Amino acid sequence: MGVMRWLADRLGAGQAFGSGGPGRQLVAHDVPAIFHHWQDTHVQPLLHELGVADAETLFGHFLRDSATRTGNPTPRFLSLGAGDCRLELRLAKAFVKGGLTEFTIDCVEPNPLLRSRARATALGQGLDQHVVGVAADCNTWRARHRYDGVIANGSLHQVARLERLLDEVQKSMADGAWFVTSARIGRNGHQRWPEALAEVHRCWRELPASHRWNHHLRRSEQAFTDWDSARIGDDGVRAQDVLPELLRRFSLPLFLGYGNVIDPFVGTAFGPNFAPGNAWDRGFVETVHERDEELLANGTLTPTHMYAVMAREAEPVRCHARGLAPEQCVRQR
Repeated sequence: MGVMRWLADRLGAGQAFGSGGPGRQLVAHDVPAIFHHWQDTHVQPLLHELGVADAETLFGHFLRDSATRTGNPTPRFLSLGAGDCRLELRLAKAFVKGGLTEFTIDCVEPNPLLRSRARATALGQGLDQHVVGVAADCNTWRARHRYDGVIANGSLHQVARLERLLDEVQKSMADGAWFVTSARIGRNGHQRWPEALAEVHRCWRELPASHRWNHHLRRSEQAFTDWDSARIGDDGVRAQDVLPELLRRFSLPLFLGYGNVIDPFVGTAFGPNFAPGNAWDRGFVETVHERDEELLANGTLTPTHMYAVMAREAEPVRCHARGLAPEQCVRQR
């Protein structure tokens, strides 16, 4: 269970998690506005290299294409760590609108509260026959069906028994099926590797005092402290192993690796200090992002985020965004 999922549980039990802002509570699903700005302004153009407008389009397009490749007129899809199925419900709605009316998305999620929310929403939208909750933990889940496409949206880095899960996924995929994922692939616990930490400290010195407030710990941080997120729940517990383990089992014809030093500044701890409407804040994010891009290109850093479309069988490369192959994005330690 990741840290944000852990926070959702606490909030569901009536335990508020303070943001430190004046009279405001930061709830689990709050993502800072500056994160959306970074994604929309700087990450989305990188997704365009993969031939899609945005992340949701990536998942939807390749699930539909996956069903075409497997030749199943009534495809069964799998989503790992689906949470409250927000993405899956949007995909299901788009599939129905596009004429695919006989399909199922099995949504693996251990949290009964999130499954209940997803079920209620699916019923309200008339999608309950398409979006089906599966009460299972990704660490112990076993496939009971053959799947015509698989997605994992931000869940793989939270799975302690990662190798076991990926072996199970590999066995469950139909011939020709795609496996589409977004994941964190930096150091375990979302900590910084030494070369990245040095860059974070350099950027930190440029911050005004107002931007050093930690909304998790409710205190000002004069110096940046590298926090191991896996100490609470399992957020990022296997982040650094995700990409190597995927490369051992799948081909990755489409791949985008991105981000690194930017992460602390757009995350939930310090991101709320930045406002997209503020020119200095936008400029700082742009500068850090461009520095990330420079250091990723010359091999000084490896990315902390990825999008990938994968297959069991060998596939020719369609696009590795910016020419950055997944093998280059594995930090050699």
